[in-house]
This record gives sequence, structure tokens and C-alpha cells, in this order.
Amino acid sequence: MRISLIFLLLIFLNISLAQNFAPEPFITIPGNNTNCVLLEEEHPGPAPLYLCWQNINKKNYSIFIQKISPEFGEIITVVSDTLPLINPDISSASYFDNDTIRICWQTYKEDHWQIAYCTFNGENFGPIQFMSDTVFNGEQPKLSINHIAWLTGSKIIVKSLSSPFNSYEIESELISNFDIQPYSDRKHFSILYEAGPDSQKQIYHLEYNKYRTDSLSTHKISYATQNINPIYNSFIHAFQIKEKDRWGIQFGGGDIISIEGQDLENPAPYVYPVITDEYPSSKYKSSEFVVYNSENQGQQDVYIYGLWYEGNLKISQSLENDEHPTTGIISRGENYWDSLDVVVFWEHTENDKTDIWWAKDHFDPSTAIESNTQKPVKFALFSNYPNPFNPTTIINYELRIRSDVKITVYDNTGREIKTLVNKSQTSGIHSVTFNAQNLASGVYYYRIKAGDFIETKKMLLLR
Repeated sequence: MRISLIFLLLIFLNISLAQNFAPEPFITIPGNNTNCVLLEEEHPGPAPLYLCWQNINKKNYSIFIQKISPEFGEIITVVSDTLPLINPDISSASYFDNDTIRICWQTYKEDHWQIAYCTFNGENFGPIQFMSDTVFNGEQPKLSINHIAWLTGSKIIVKSLSSPFNSYEIESELISNFDIQPYSDRKHFSILYEAGPDSQKQIYHLEYNKYRTDSLSTHKISYATQNINPIYNSFIHAFQIKEKDRWGIQFGGGDIISIEGQDLENPAPYVYPVITDEYPSSKYKSSEFVVYNSENQGQQDVYIYGLWYEGNLKISQSLENDEHPTTGIISRGENYWDSLDVVVFWEHTENDKTDIWWAKDHFDPSTAIESNTQKPVKFALFSNYPNPFNPTTIINYELRIRSDVKITVYDNTGREIKTLVNKSQTSGIHSVTFNAQNLASGVYYYRIKAGDFIETKKMLLLR
């Protein structure tokens, strides 16, 4: 009877238990191992991937890295000191040198907090560089391929790490958290940040693009009453939203996920672009997913949502606290494309000690596509990708039966902008590209009418 009740409860909450993920300890060196971050790659390929984290062992602070793909490497000490070393981040150091990475962290030096960084080419570290600006303790440095950014007070400082070494300041009322797109180049960067009073925080997208203009542009991208914790992957972002007194997660093109009676926190999104026969080689169909942690009866667990997994799939299986996950795709074979895994790393706390655990599941790009192109069983309008976009985006939709289909784009005043589709189509999954070349930045809506099925979604054009 007890088992039956649990089974029914899982169905009610739309939660699946992991079958392929097998959680196990990964980093268990002495001390507390926290703040793990995974190097993000712009495009899939055989470049080395590293995991970076901080360690506090009694009165000693350390930043470590370990190579995890295409083969496992030894744990390498980046820096160690009796003074605090916290909040590490990691990125590629060059578009043209896949073997060199950059690591940054926050350190207490000369009686105030500073930002430090160095490079690593797989064998040797470059000299440690310090940013002399005074910063505050908290959520701090973030790296992209060409920029380093940090939060000081209610101001985000962005500095170029390559010539001409420009510096930018983003100041807004009550900024409290941010993230930078990992693959910003010398003339372009994008930032997500949260700002506003505690009960009314919103998420904003800030972009600097010297290719089009020499100024910063900012747009609000959140619409719930309260929105926090923005995370920026190379092609996708996520943040927490509060609805009906519970935290959910918005990610990708606007998908919102939730579990009844639980708060979802600390999202980490990922998107794997897969070349398919349906598109030219320059086009991609993407497999999006997000990992997060959620509290249930006083215990934090790690979940994954997306890909071929049904509902909110629980990965961690311990009776202790598992939280702050990060995720990506790694290769475990001699040929990169032969053996790909979805990997998830997270903090596992047990008996007052925090270690880094992990779990993996085989990733087959063809299966990922098949999961999105299986025989249709419903009418559906999917979130456009990418979103935000400039100037083109792809809209996918699903038809259960042959239908007369009309897809129309409107601006935020309700004025009709363009009709994208107006014809009879067979059952299946279809796509159409929207080109906003001559339109101004802002929120737009796209609406599908297929027989009696009508649905509208929102998209954001950012110049």
C-alpha cells in the first residue's frame, strides 16, 4: 500500500526517477569542495573540457581544476593561500586555441577584495593578474572568452582581456546578481542581470555590439512578479520565477517548469546544437535541457528537464542535500563523436562535509532529434529558437492531423506585422523562419491557428 501511494504521488507531481543516471562521488579531497563550474564550449568538438571548484580545508583556501574530457586528468592546483580564495569561474581563453583556458577567482589582498585570473595551456600556468578595483564579498567574477566582469555595489564592471582593453560600467538601481555570455568577442558581449527591490526583482538583457553601435542597450526579459538568479549558457539562458508563492524556472525560448508544492532553484541550462538533414549544414536543430535543485521535505535533490526525459527527472538518489548543479556534454571515446555523455555535477553535503558528486547518461544526437520528431500526437506551438534573437529565429509547431494553418506575427500593440504561414499542411512537426531584419528591438508575438487550435507565444528581438 505504501509503495502504491508513493507511485501515485510521483505521477501526480510529474516526477520520474533516474534510470540511466548513476550518482557517485567525484571530488572527495579533504575539506569542503564547492562552487563547481564546468567549462562551456561554443560548438561541440574534441577540445579539452575542465571542471573548476573551490576548496576550503581548515584555514587553507584553494582553487582546483580537473580535465574531464576527452579523458580524465589529475587534480591540478591553480592557486592556494591562507587568505580567502572564492567564487571561481572558467572559460576558453581564445577562439583559435582550444587548449588554453582562463580561470578567475575572488581573493582578499591588500586589505580589500580583488579579482584575479590566469591562463593554463594544458601544461603551464600564466602569471596571475590582479584587478585593483575594490569589490564586495558575494556573487562576483564571471568570465567570457574576451572579457572579465564582476559586481561591485550596484554596478557591473566589464573589462576586455584583449586589445584594446576597454572597460565598461553598467549601473542600475539595486543590481544583485548577473552572468555574462561565455562566448562574447572583442567587439561584443551580452549580460543578464537581476535588479530591483527584493520582492520585485526583474531580469534584464544588456548587450554591447560595436558591429552595429558603440553603446550599451538594455531590455527587460522577465514578466513574472519576482525573477532571480540569471544564468547564461553559450546559446541559452535560464532564471528563477516566482508564481503562486513557489519558485519555478524559465529557460530557453520561454519554457516554464515547475513541481507542485516545491521550489525549483539554481538552474543551469545547456543546449547542444545538432546538424540534421532537414537543414543546410549551417543550420542547427538544438537539444535543450536544464538542471536544477529542489527541496522536498527538507531535503535538496537534483533534477534534469528536457531532451527525451519524461517530466522532471530526479538524478540524485541520496538522503542528504544535493544542490547547485552544473551540466554539459562530454566525450569519453577516442573519437569525440563515438561516445557522448550528458554529465551533471553538483554539491553533496553529508556529515558537515561537502563534496562534488556526478552522474552521466549516454547522449545520442540522433536520438535527441528523434525525440523531437517522433510521430505527432497533438497540436502544439513551440518556443522559438533562438530567443532573444537577431534578426532571424525559427518557430516549430506540431499538427496532429492535416489542417489549414495560419501563423501571424504581431507587435506589442497588437498590430499585424507579417503572415509566415497560410496554407494547408500535413500532420507532423513543421518549422518556419521569421526574419525581423527591418524591425525595431522589442517584444513580438506569434500566433498559430490550425483548425480549432489557437495559441500565442512571445519572442524578443534584440538589436
